[in-house]
Amino acid sequence: MPVEPRAAYSPLSNPRLLPEVCSLNRIATEISRGLLASFGLPWRMLRDEATGATVLSVQSCDRDFFAGICFRTPAGDSRGIPHVLEHCVLNGSAKYPVRDAFNELWRGSLHSYLNAVTAPDRTLYYIGSPDEGDFHNLLSVYLDLVFDPLLDPVRVSLESFHYVPGVRRGRRLASPSGVVYSEMSGSYSDPDELSAIAIQAAVMPDTPYRHDSGGDPSRMHRLSYEDIVEYHARHYHTGNCLFFVYSPLEAAEALAKVAGLIPPRARQGQGAAAEIPAQRPWGRPRSLRLAVPSGRGGSLSANVSWLLGEVADSRSMAAWQIVEEILLGDSGVLSRVLIDSRYGADISPETGLDMELRQSLLTVGLRGCAESAARLVRGLVFRTLEKFAGGGPPNGSIEAALNVLMTRYSEKSDEFPLKLFTRALRAWTYGTDPGAWMDHAADIRALAAERDLGRRLAGLVREGLLENPHRLNSLIVPSKPSRGASGTPVRDSVFEKLEMEHSRLREYARSADDPGALAKIPRISLDDIDPEAPDLPLREAACSGIPLTLVELPRAGTVHLEVAFDLSVVGSGFQTLVPVAARCLGGMPAGGLSFEELSRRLSSSTGGLDCEPFSFLEGASRRPRAYLILSCSCLSSTVESMTDILETILRRTEMSDEDRFGEIVSEMRIDLESDMVPCCDVFSRLAASAFVGGSAALGDCWEGMPQHNLLEALSGSAEARRDAAGEVGRILSDMIGAGAVRLVAGADPGLLDRVSSAVKTLAGALRHRLDSRYAEPPKSSPGAVVIRWDTSVGSACISGPAPLFAEADAGLCTAGSTLLADGILYNALRTAGGSYEVSAWHDRLSGILSLCSYRDPDPPRTLRFLENLPDRFAETPLSEEDVRLAVISSFAQIEKPLSHRTLVRHAMVRGLTGLRRGDFSAFRRSLLSVDSTSIRDRFPGILEACLSNGGAAAFVPRWMDPCTVFPGRDSIAVLPRRNGNGRNR
Repeated sequence: MPVEPRAAYSPLSNPRLLPEVCSLNRIATEISRGLLASFGLPWRMLRDEATGATVLSVQSCDRDFFAGICFRTPAGDSRGIPHVLEHCVLNGSAKYPVRDAFNELWRGSLHSYLNAVTAPDRTLYYIGSPDEGDFHNLLSVYLDLVFDPLLDPVRVSLESFHYVPGVRRGRRLASPSGVVYSEMSGSYSDPDELSAIAIQAAVMPDTPYRHDSGGDPSRMHRLSYEDIVEYHARHYHTGNCLFFVYSPLEAAEALAKVAGLIPPRARQGQGAAAEIPAQRPWGRPRSLRLAVPSGRGGSLSANVSWLLGEVADSRSMAAWQIVEEILLGDSGVLSRVLIDSRYGADISPETGLDMELRQSLLTVGLRGCAESAARLVRGLVFRTLEKFAGGGPPNGSIEAALNVLMTRYSEKSDEFPLKLFTRALRAWTYGTDPGAWMDHAADIRALAAERDLGRRLAGLVREGLLENPHRLNSLIVPSKPSRGASGTPVRDSVFEKLEMEHSRLREYARSADDPGALAKIPRISLDDIDPEAPDLPLREAACSGIPLTLVELPRAGTVHLEVAFDLSVVGSGFQTLVPVAARCLGGMPAGGLSFEELSRRLSSSTGGLDCEPFSFLEGASRRPRAYLILSCSCLSSTVESMTDILETILRRTEMSDEDRFGEIVSEMRIDLESDMVPCCDVFSRLAASAFVGGSAALGDCWEGMPQHNLLEALSGSAEARRDAAGEVGRILSDMIGAGAVRLVAGADPGLLDRVSSAVKTLAGALRHRLDSRYAEPPKSSPGAVVIRWDTSVGSACISGPAPLFAEADAGLCTAGSTLLADGILYNALRTAGGSYEVSAWHDRLSGILSLCSYRDPDPPRTLRFLENLPDRFAETPLSEEDVRLAVISSFAQIEKPLSHRTLVRHAMVRGLTGLRRGDFSAFRRSLLSVDSTSIRDRFPGILEACLSNGGAAAFVPRWMDPCTVFPGRDSIAVLPRRNGNGRNR
């Protein structure tokens, strides 16, 4: 398919001096301007003449201050230089000569955003804060770091790649290490991520996309410090940079703020924008066969991928998104045909539309099939597409797809400024005006207004898929488990050099920053933090006796509704079935409608339906309560349709379709196994926390390895599935029949009365549950759990009891855990140990403190470190400034601006837990009162109690002996369980 030409910028006026910018001592020209009509937000793009900086400013009407910085960084090979730079520039600069400026910003700011991302052709840095002064501090440091970094060779080695010398069985070995190396080793242990990288490279072999900008671990030993420095000089300058600001500031003020902070070294004269070429079209299809780590029960995937047009064209991409939704949605034409064929188990993880490259890719496939069925799968795909192109989309499918997309792109969702930034880059990166992509909903509305959209979509499928020779047929084949890297034997002379180098790296990792250098980093004051919790815009009411909270969401483009049901009706032996029951609401036939018909009705009236369990410990009794929360969103035009379909689902879900129930079980199992490697820290944390019992044990049942064991058992037995379907039916009948506990609805204030009326109709069909009881958690798990999987890196976690939200030491425990995460754990396990991430998380609703590593090259070593943490904490110098920064950092998540959806969930949690504004204010005051004396006096006791009364878990490579993970332990639970039977060592 030929590459479509890129549109140039279309300024509303000729470049001219702007008086409002001149008044701020800047000379600038206007490039473009517009209004994001879906959100009522004006935007302007300006160019500063002195620095060459191009700034896109979106003027908001809230207290969310956000800035994004994007460099075009096409990779020249797969050593991962763009990714290494993404990490290393944030370590320090000439103006801020500290070892890890990123961590210093993290622990001394109210950051609502603070991160960096390496994409296939660009590198993003972004910051944000609800406080304007804090935002200025973050922006000033970030701009200096990215443009004028220190790039200390020692730190670059620690952060990217180095060898660790060691002796095993008398042999001298060199083992690869480094933070980026550990991160990418995790990525290359994830079959889904590895196959996506390979398909991208195979479809676009004549472009930089053939390389992995993140870094192939097998090639990272070829990294050169000189090449890293040279790449920075070539790409990190204003001529190759795009600046984005989302704030209440006028565009001229935003430009002046950014341009005034850019260091002289970054000026435009150092080069032009990096070129990202388009892929030349093929004349015939090609093939790929890729072996990937199998995971548990790994299976083959057969895929077909097409190269489509330029992503910068928002309307063209909107048309392809409609096609994707119709073909591949929950009840999509093509996805149903593939699943019903029984050639495989489920739609492949590679399936979908990729719009994060210059040209888009569409992949369709089936996993869990035999290699001999690959040709049959491809034939079925093309026959289905031919039918679509000849007869057009099925009745009602266009309206359903349009509604789903309109709801998605009309919502001010979580991390809305970041999403605007990344949407803008889909065009802006490639020299096209970003306005259309920022208001993508406008292009979707324009397509909806077309009189013959069905014919256009049919033609798109014929030209873009059926007649497009730029097609890749891929087979993703599971490989045998690898033993993993155990080190490479080296000569004595090499070993001695490695020991000297490693000693130098260790010394650097243990060294402290100069106090004078730390003092240069700007911080906010504790006096800038309000001790009182904000008053949320909530109105309390009742519907048929059910408590109803109405949430005012000014300028909201969507309506949000949540309903909570009590899970105390579910016995402890059946808690693992709760997520299955949740999936069946909206996933099984209901009210005489088949699954396909129900799914189409849902898509026509809502933006999707989510059901998830939620639990917490009640403060007075420390006993668990558990609820199932159903959440839904819609456009204002479909409020009544949304409540109607919800009533059908809640009151008339049918469990008799055995084939559909089997599909749900298969989908859930495959989804969970796909999450194992990328979310290995979550599984280790759940397993460790389950030992404490209560709501943590429920969480493990719902999301952890007990859930995997259930789904694996159900997948292997039709009789077990029939029994489970019957039990799920009883759970839903008992839970919904007992009545709803609470309703929460959120909308623009002008719509709340209408929404309230529709919700009352739904509530009239439900009972109100008055006798809510405590939930029954399963018995505590063993204190030591080893999860073995096909991975080269893993996770280690120790979890134990901690204060609840309203208890006296809750603020102290939160500040102490932040102090650990940003100090001792960060320095020892990440900087020196090579783990990609470390965390110390205080769950104040479940009363749990979790100490965890992620993409850890040596989980057993981390467990030993954590077990001795109280002694290490006692030996570590602690200043009043360290504690002050920990308190500030603890407020970062508390102060983060809430999206509309999150505000509705926050109101639901408040209602279920009984927490009030006064409780949140009391916690804030408790946190603000923490000082070094209280930390020294009381936090060691909390930490000791956590480690002494908690559980431990490790996610490790399959070849690792559990006895080396927990030496000396009498009982170790080894997971996954095989055929339902666990084994203890």
